[in-house]
Formats: sequence, structure tokens, C-alpha cells
Amino acid sequence: MRVNWDSVVRFAIPFVLAGAVAAGIYLAGPSIYERSAAEVAVFFGAVGTGAVTAIITGVALGLHPLYAALLVAFMESDMSLFISLNFNIILDIPVIGNVVKKYMEKARRIIQKRRFVEGMELVAIYTIMFIPFYGTGAITMTLVGKILGLDWRKVWLTVTLASLTRSLLVAYLTYAGMLTLS
Repeated sequence: MRVNWDSVVRFAIPFVLAGAVAAGIYLAGPSIYERSAAEVAVFFGAVGTGAVTAIITGVALGLHPLYAALLVAFMESDMSLFISLNFNIILDIPVIGNVVKKYMEKARRIIQKRRFVEGMELVAIYTIMFIPFYGTGAITMTLVGKILGLDWRKVWLTVTLASLTRSLLVAYLTYAGMLTLS
């Protein structure tokens, strides 16, 4: 059996990046990695408001607001990168792949009919990703971009920039005392 090294590399890149960041955080010492681990746990555990709550929690634990925002933005960017690079895996899943392909074809037809929509996809993804509501996270918005047939680089960059903008705004509002956990 021949190994497709391109697929292996695309699958591994997000894990290598996450491992490098995790190693850097660990090497920064217990005062950083314990608080960072708590922020990551909140991010993945708080359904619906994970990113916002994680930043607020990180700042409440004593993390610098910029660090808390960058950590959340990195996590969302890394998830988006994984999905963007490996979307073809979803298409190969027997039942799910067929459903996704139907949605892709339907999206293509709608965009062809309504030319005014073409070119606005990334603006829509950025705007929806920026708003911290349930279902507007990196995974959902990356899937939307890929279903619309957009290039993985554009989708990943748009999701990353929206996450960074949102995270920095939340961190600032937390630092300014306008957002708290209480």
C-alpha cells in the first residue's frame, strides 16, 4: 500500500503546531501553563460561549488579556486549519460525504443564480464568525466556507482574522471591566 505523504502532512500540520504551542506554554512555567490549561478547558467545555468565557476566565485567573485572546485565537485558527486542509476526508465518508456534496452543489447553483452574492462569501463568514453566538465558531464557519467551494487558504485566513478580532475585542472589554464572569 502506497502512502499519500501530502495527506499525511496536511493531517499532521495542525497537531504539530498545537504541540509546539503547548510545549512553549509548558516551558514558560507553572504560573503560565496552569492558567492556560484552565482557559483551554473552559474553551472546550463551555458550550455556546466557549471563546468569550475562556478569555474572561483566563483574565480572571491572572493571564494578560492579550495572551488570553491570542491563545483562544490560536485554538480556533488551528481547528480551522485542520478542517480546511482535510475537508476531503469529510467528502469521503459514505453517507455524510454525499449529503455535503449535495449542499455544495446547491450552494454553487444559488451563487450562480444570484451573482451579487459572489465575492461576498468571505465578508459574510468574517461577520458571522465575529459575532459570538452559538454555532458561529471556527468549525462551523470553516465548514460553511468549504461547502461554498472557497479556497482553503481564504477560509482559514478569514476565520483566523475574525477570531483574532473578536478575541482582542473581548480581551479589551474584559480588561476595561465591561465583561466579567459575575
